[in-house]
Amino acid sequence: MRFEATDAPQRPHGDPAAALPPVRARWLTVEKALLPVLVQDEGRPGLASVGVGDAGAADRESYRLGARLVGNGDGQAALEITMGQVELRVEGPRSWR
Repeated sequence: MRFEATDAPQRPHGDPAAALPPVRARWLTVEKALLPVLVQDEGRPGLASVGVGDAGAADRESYRLGARLVGNGDGQAALEITMGQVELRVEGPRSWR
């Protein structure tokens, strides 16, 4: 998977409801971050013998706890935020379920 930066959708002036994306579309926009915000999973431990590094979240216990707290299943992606200095904006419907 490769990340490709794109321009944010344009927000029309006036009625805030007109700026909402289609009902199913939702995303997070990183407004400001001291350090990069990374998307991580559990990694691939145990595959070094075939040339695959562990990768994954730097703190796997925190990754698992955070996943449980927000209702994610095992192995789902999470945002790894270093030193907690980030501002995010939720776009689209505010319910993720």
